[in-house]
Amino acid sequence: MRTGILAALLAPTATYTSASAIPQHQSRNTCPDIPTFQATDYNWGCSPGGCSSSFNLTAAAGYRAGAPGFNVKCSPIFIQQLWVPCRNADGSELPATSRVEAIWTQGPDYERQFLGVAHIYLREDGKTVNATARTDILPVRGEPMKFLFPVTIIS
Repeated sequence: MRTGILAALLAPTATYTSASAIPQHQSRNTCPDIPTFQATDYNWGCSPGGCSSSFNLTAAAGYRAGAPGFNVKCSPIFIQQLWVPCRNADGSELPATSRVEAIWTQGPDYERQFLGVAHIYLREDGKTVNATARTDILPVRGEPMKFLFPVTIIS
């Protein structure tokens, strides 16, 4: 009986000790050095053929050393679940030396939309860089939204 009481008294201490040893991750709001891409005018809709979205995406030149800026329109399609090339605002294609692609994938929560964008560009030294950003949003139907894509992978 004493062993059970002692275990019950020590359990909260063990839980506190083990939880305090877990490494903490800073949220996006506390990591000012993470580059971001800005999405605006996000709209989406679904039909029997699938769901699609459309948004403007921008990044300033130098968001990362040597990175060119961009201002594009992206239209990923959920049913495809493939990377879709974004286009210039006038509908023209981007140059091969600096292109942007977007994807809308399925995630664990059906109420949220899981989106990704990648900026693939050629550096001055001839090496290709892929800056990939992902986010998930809780969409609002019929109201254009804006949000950030934090760049989490640079290869």
